[in-house]
Amino acid sequence: MPSSTYNAAGSRRHSFSSFAGTVHEHHHHQKIPTCETSHPDNPIPIEPKTLPIYNLPPVSRTKFASMYVSPRTSGESLGLTTDNDTNSSDPESPLTPLSELPEEWNDKLRSLSLGQPKPVPAKKRRASTTYASNAEDLRRIIGTGTGTKFLQKYCCGEGCCMVETLPLHGEEPEFAPIQEPTNAAYKFLGLNLRGLSLESPLTKILACPEPSVTFGPLRRESIDQKFPAESRHAHDAAYVNTHAPEYMQPHPPYNVFNAPVYDARELTKPGAEKRTFHFDIDVTDYPAEGGVDFKVGGAIGVCPPNDPAVVEDIMNQLGVPRFQRDRPMRLITKGGRWPTIWGDEESRELVTTKREVLTWTIDITSQAPTKPLLRLLAEYASDPDEKQILNYVCSAQGQAAFCDLRTGPHITLQQLLHAFPSSKPPLEAICGVLSQLMPRFYSLSNDPHVSSTREGLAGRRLIEIAVTIHETPNYTGDKRTGVGSGFMERIASQFVAAEDAAREAATANGSAIDNTPGLAGRKLNLSVPMFRGLMSNPLSREFASDGPMVLIGAGVGWRPSAASF
Repeated sequence: MPSSTYNAAGSRRHSFSSFAGTVHEHHHHQKIPTCETSHPDNPIPIEPKTLPIYNLPPVSRTKFASMYVSPRTSGESLGLTTDNDTNSSDPESPLTPLSELPEEWNDKLRSLSLGQPKPVPAKKRRASTTYASNAEDLRRIIGTGTGTKFLQKYCCGEGCCMVETLPLHGEEPEFAPIQEPTNAAYKFLGLNLRGLSLESPLTKILACPEPSVTFGPLRRESIDQKFPAESRHAHDAAYVNTHAPEYMQPHPPYNVFNAPVYDARELTKPGAEKRTFHFDIDVTDYPAEGGVDFKVGGAIGVCPPNDPAVVEDIMNQLGVPRFQRDRPMRLITKGGRWPTIWGDEESRELVTTKREVLTWTIDITSQAPTKPLLRLLAEYASDPDEKQILNYVCSAQGQAAFCDLRTGPHITLQQLLHAFPSSKPPLEAICGVLSQLMPRFYSLSNDPHVSSTREGLAGRRLIEIAVTIHETPNYTGDKRTGVGSGFMERIASQFVAAEDAAREAATANGSAIDNTPGLAGRKLNLSVPMFRGLMSNPLSREFASDGPMVLIGAGVGWRPSAASF
């Protein structure tokens, strides 16, 4: 038997049960209404075409969409209903039209403009803004340092540079500020000592570094017996300034090779902002190394010595007696590669001189000062004010001053010794806190076998490199050159000066001028301490000169007219 139910409108609906394949009782359907969106011939509703389209802003659309709740079951009505329809559970009951919204919603919709949405203009990209570029900017942003942890990870010390800064006591009558040095080297540092005095409490001061290098006396008999290689060459200043020590082995068993300078000339005109020199270096007598040879695309490592004038001035500041500067001594290390370039990490005992150590093994110019170096200078400073300033830079209270020192103008060991003249640490202690002087690599742009066929070379193999001089401001008011570029500039200046002097002498004497380039300069016997790189560049390993090539001049850009095919 069929069962019947009645909906809210009073119409009867049937649930049919089939008995032996027969259907009992007649049933009735509701008629499909005829309206703008529905028709009996097309029971699928369509979108209305005459209703206005409201141009809702993005916020209104989001709010409107959040009010609409999609039906989750067949018996759940839409969320937009009137009070009379909220309790209806019949799925065939008519839905509440969108116009039956609360009155405050209709008022908002009527106030909106009608028609198609207007195109939204593209928002212009906001210009980049730099909020902090130095310690002073960070102080302005974070104030005393409370309430922020975001910038601490960018600090180069033990946290934010202003977390434990000293308070300002400028208005207190009993406050006695520190007496700062008045020399030009100290003023160039530009330290901001804030409220520092001799009584200011300083915390978290770095401990003085433990010595890792020891100098000892050496008798002449011990050199001949224990170090026979050292007895074969001189140890005077002239030899040390031009020949790298044998213990600086780049790749055993080969030592640093002193390659003669065949020619040198300046490529830029006088007064150029960046001066560039061209060198022809003779590698004809370079020792053979396992069948590896110089190749285009490879590189050579130049081992530049420190400026002899700077080395002499540092020994003067440290108070090293002149009779000890070139005397052979015993050097003992506790471990590591120093003073070799890429030797094994082990303890060493070798023969050297104080001038040789300062000239070839430690970087006294190109590295920014570190806290171990400043702490060492503070340990050996005899003036109380200088000691307090150096300890302040190494403390938590002076972290901002240390950041300024590291990120400001370039500071060298020579300048620090002039800025704090009472500090005279021993040279062996300085060797333990300074970085090792490393070689500078220069790319090869020619094949020395090809250059040997040039007219007048008589089979000499030459490699060509170009060096641009790197300069930074110095506390003396002039420019300070880099270690590698400064050394190559000194070589080129001597070579060019000899060439100019030979031409001037020939003109003054009325004799014929020898037009052989570099003849006068080669008489100086100038050389470049260098070694051949591993030639691991893919271009040097797989170079083929019998096909098309693209030659690019680095630093001048690349365009079709500048390339050679």
